[in-house]
Amino acid sequence: MIGTWLGDSTEADGTRRYELAIRRADGSYQVSFRATKSGRTVQEQTEVGLWGVSADIYFTITQGYLLNGSVQRTPPQDASFYDAYRITRLTAHEFEYAHVLQGEKSRDRKVAEGTRLPDDAT
Repeated sequence: MIGTWLGDSTEADGTRRYELAIRRADGSYQVSFRATKSGRTVQEQTEVGLWGVSADIYFTITQGYLLNGSVQRTPPQDASFYDAYRITRLTAHEFEYAHVLQGEKSRDRKVAEGTRLPDDAT
């Protein structure tokens, strides 16, 4: 799971969501999200934190958000920044998982280091 992974999904209303996760061997991560609709970015965010795996559970602890080049810390006592996902498929090139509480499913594929989020949904 170490490396760069890209997720891409389309919602019923046509919004396309991208997720680019960089997971490091030291347990840290940076994940950037972008939502686009009709070729325009409608939402963008980058989180930083810690990640790990225990049995078939992948977990993240969001420690902050990047804002204007600096990290804005999240409150460590706020449980909404702790997430657990059940791993449903993991190979060298594919990672599928589902949020334990919300059931939301994700599918990522491994991409080359330096890959960037796509600019739009076109």
